[in-house]
Formats: sequence, C-alpha cells, structure tokens
Amino acid sequence: MSDILNIVLLGLENAGKTTLLNTLKGEQFRDTSTTIGINVDLINYNGYKFQAIDVGGQRVFRDTLWPQYTKLASGVIFIFDIFDKGKLSEAKKWFDEIQTWVTKKAVFLFLANKIDLKEERKDFMSLDDVIKSFNLERFSLYPEQSFRIFEVSAKTGENVDVAIKWLFEKLSEQVRKQTNLSFIFVHNSDFELIYVNSEKVKVLEKLLLKHVSQLRKNNMKTSFLNVDEYKLFFYVEPQFSIIFGAKNIYKQFFLNVALEIANELKTNHLPLTEYKPELDGIISRILIKEK
Repeated sequence: MSDILNIVLLGLENAGKTTLLNTLKGEQFRDTSTTIGINVDLINYNGYKFQAIDVGGQRVFRDTLWPQYTKLASGVIFIFDIFDKGKLSEAKKWFDEIQTWVTKKAVFLFLANKIDLKEERKDFMSLDDVIKSFNLERFSLYPEQSFRIFEVSAKTGENVDVAIKWLFEKLSEQVRKQTNLSFIFVHNSDFELIYVNSEKVKVLEKLLLKHVSQLRKNNMKTSFLNVDEYKLFFYVEPQFSIIFGAKNIYKQFFLNVALEIANELKTNHLPLTEYKPELDGIISRILIKEK
C-alpha cells in the first residue's frame, strides 16, 4: 500500500462535500462554490493522515471521474443532504452505481449531512427515512463490506470525528486480521499506560513491563517473547515502550510500525504524561500504511 491513503468524497451538487473537506482541514465554515472537477488535499485530522479527493457532483463528473477515483480508493464517503428530497431518486441511483465500483476491501461511509439545520427547518429526512430510501439494510447481508451511516454536520463538525474514527478503525482492523495482531501497549518512562487497544489483555501488563524493565537495564531496544498463545514484540526507548502481541509475529512489519510510532511520539508527543486520543489515529494510520 502507498504511503498516503486515498479517501474519495462523493455526492450530488451542494451535498456538503467541500464543506466537509474544509472541516477536515480545520478551517472555519465559509460559503463554498460548486466543485469543478476535483479538489485534492492532504489531511491530518486527529492523527489520521490521508489524501481526501473531493469530486464534483455534476453529471459530467459522475460519468467520468466518479468511477475512476472510487475504484482506487481505500475509503469512500458518500454525502447526502437530508433536506434535498427533490434529488433523492437521483442520489439513490448514483449511490447504487457507486456500489458496483467500490472494492470489497474499501470502507464505505454514508454521511447524512446538515443536521445543524434541524432546529430551524422541519422538512428533513430522518435517519430511518434515509436508511429506507437508500435501502441501506442490504449491507447487513454483505459482512465483507465495511459500511456504516452517520448523521453529521459538515458545517459545525458534529459527529464528523466519530465517523472518521470509525472509517480508520475499520481500515486498521483489516490490517490486524491480516497480521493476526491482537494488541498494542504504549507506556511512558514511568511505566504508566498511555495506550492500549484491547482491554482484554491488561492482565498481561505486569509481566510485560517486567520484561521492558529488563530490556532497559541491558540497553536493548527490541526483543521477542512467547507468552501463552501470544508472540510478543517489544520496542523500548528511554521515554516510552511499545509492545505488540500477535498470533504470528512478522518481525520486519512490527519493527517498521514500531519505528514509525516511535518517530511520531518523539517528534510530537513527548513527554507522554497521559493517554493521547490521537494515538488511535496515529497507530491506525501507521498500521495501514505499512501493510
């Protein structure tokens, strides 16, 4: 996989694609003009780094650019304006068309946009209305396709972070399955837990930290260990430690991931004094990139 993930943003005209893109870039809301062709931006959103491709919603671009970029995307975000009932039939037609282009490995995210206007306008489609109108229940029949719908406001950012986090969790979940990765621990220099992606294995923590302590005494950076059904990989720096547990250890893969995480922590997150929510994004992004 290339270093940068491609996430394509699709939807009819005025659905809110460019507004979402600006929100992901951390910009204040402003009126936007209709996208002609594509907008491409490198996004760093809460630790998630990706190339966002905002494709124009006019018919000419749906016919030409939509299939081209959808087929290459790791993630597809379809945006629908819940107040634009007049375009419902057209939106559904193109949503169905998109499904023929999306690869099974791509994560498919549906955003029902403009919930910030619900208080002042009552002509919106409810979440149930959207689900029924687009026949979204069908995705339950295809568990191999990662799909979910969120109600959001691209303008205010409401629920956007939750939706993007879900998208990247699904992408990194694919990597965890491919590598049999079971858990990741990150501790600071005082052996305080900063990050863990599975509460089920915290019973191992005391044993793992004992090994980290021994590695520090011996000035060792990396180590492998077998504990119960897990194969463990340790990466130790003076300021922190990273521990991977997996059914099978792909040494070079985990070393690459550890080095990337270590570089990120040393560059932007030292000293580590508390759990950093953006580590979810950082670790997910690095796992996906390295795989």
